[in-house]
Amino acid sequence: MRDLIKLGIVAIMLPWAAPVAAGTLAGDAAAIDHREYPSNTELWRPSADRDDPSAQHNLGVVYAGGDGVWQDDAEALKWFRKSAEQGYAPAQYSLGHMYLEGAGVSQDLARATAYFGKAAEQGYLKAQYELAILLFQGQGVTEDYIAAYKWLEIVASKGNTLASEKREVVAMKMTPVEIAIARKQAKDWQRK
Repeated sequence: MRDLIKLGIVAIMLPWAAPVAAGTLAGDAAAIDHREYPSNTELWRPSADRDDPSAQHNLGVVYAGGDGVWQDDAEALKWFRKSAEQGYAPAQYSLGHMYLEGAGVSQDLARATAYFGKAAEQGYLKAQYELAILLFQGQGVTEDYIAAYKWLEIVASKGNTLASEKREVVAMKMTPVEIAIARKQAKDWQRK
C-alpha cells in the first residue's frame, strides 16, 4: 500500500517538476525534452548542491519515486525540506504530502496542514485543495468550514471541477452567512 501511495505522489508531482533554469545544465535541456536522461541524480544534483530550490525539489521527486535510483524516502525528505525551507511552494506541498501519508516520517497531520498552508498562501493550487480537505475534515487542524470553502472557491475559480463538487459538499454544512463570509475571504485573497 505504501508503495502505491509513493507511486501516486510521484505520478502527481512529476509532471509539475519545475523546468531546468536556462543555462544551468547546459546540454541537458534537450535531453529532458526527449526523456534521454544522463541519470536523474546527475541531472539535478549540481544545481541542488548550489541551493537551487527547483532542482532540490526535483531531486526529492527522483528519490521519492525511485526514478533511476533506489527509492529512498529519507533522501527525498532531505531534498524536499531543503527546498521547502527556501519557500519553494512545490516542495512545501511535497513535504506536506510526505507528512500526510507518513512516507519517510511518522504521519503528522498538523505538519502536513502547515506545509500545505505555506504552499497554498503562495497560490499553489494542489496545496490549496489538500488544505481545504484537511480543514473540512478537521485533520491536523480544527474543523473550519469557512476556510475550507474559501480554498475550494479559489481552486474552483481556476476551473477545477472536483473542487467545485467538494465546495458544494462543504456548503451543505454551512449557513448562508458563513458561505458569504467564505466567498468574501476568497475574493479578498485573490485580490492580493
